[in-house]
Amino acid sequence: MEKNISQEKRIEELEARLKEQEKLGSLGLLSAGIAHEIQNPLNFVINFSKLSGQLLADLADRVDEAKARIPEAELEDIKDILSGLRENVDKIKEHGDIQGETYLYGTDRMYRIISFLSSKEHLQGSFAHVLLQF
Repeated sequence: MEKNISQEKRIEELEARLKEQEKLGSLGLLSAGIAHEIQNPLNFVINFSKLSGQLLADLADRVDEAKARIPEAELEDIKDILSGLRENVDKIKEHGDIQGETYLYGTDRMYRIISFLSSKEHLQGSFAHVLLQF
């Protein structure tokens, strides 16, 4: 009789652990999906800001080549617009680019979140145990 109670208790413990593992697996898949969805637009913005910076430099070169044929007032307007665009691209790079070992706050933080969500680390510890209560 006591052996049956012990076996039943062991079965209940194993079922509880299996249920917890299933929840952790589902949570891991969800986290990886969220990380993927965050990383795609982030990479899109970073890559296109780099391309835009190069196109902007090319446009500025063309304007310099043609400045003799552009009226002075219009040339000043064009230079002001180019300057504003350059500032915008620089801000995007500043908040979204990782250069060597200098990690800028915005993107570094996003990549750390993505890395954390993609790993199994967040499935261990109190965060996971709180989520398992639901």
